[in-house]
Amino acid sequence: MTAQHLLAAAQTCDRAFGFLVGELGYRRDPARYEHGGFALRYRGPVTGVVVAWYPRDTLKVWVVRLAGGEFPKGPDAGRNRFALEDVEALSGHARRVGPWQLHVVPNDETARLLAGNLRRYAADLLGGDLSRLPG
Repeated sequence: MTAQHLLAAAQTCDRAFGFLVGELGYRRDPARYEHGGFALRYRGPVTGVVVAWYPRDTLKVWVVRLAGGEFPKGPDAGRNRFALEDVEALSGHARRVGPWQLHVVPNDETARLLAGNLRRYAADLLGGDLSRLPG
């Protein structure tokens, strides 16, 4: 994969998840490009979102409980990160995209599907209501 293709894939995801900035007032962190993939991070007052894709991994979306407006580091990072797939399952939604579709370079269809699911099934979390997350 060329750097140009990777940049295009990250931009596709950023467009799909742009509602976080445009509608919810989240702040977009600079994209990170490493290990042949990318990570996009968005910060709200209480909750953050990470969208990441790396070769040999699936396209992942995490909802993150922020600590003082910052993404947690160290041992706290894992405890405060919740996969969109788990949030969907807790909401009673069965994902309509196969894992193999998420292994390939992200495209508009998969990015829009996951962004729509984030908007629909994590609206409470994105708005700062973390009551359904484990303490």
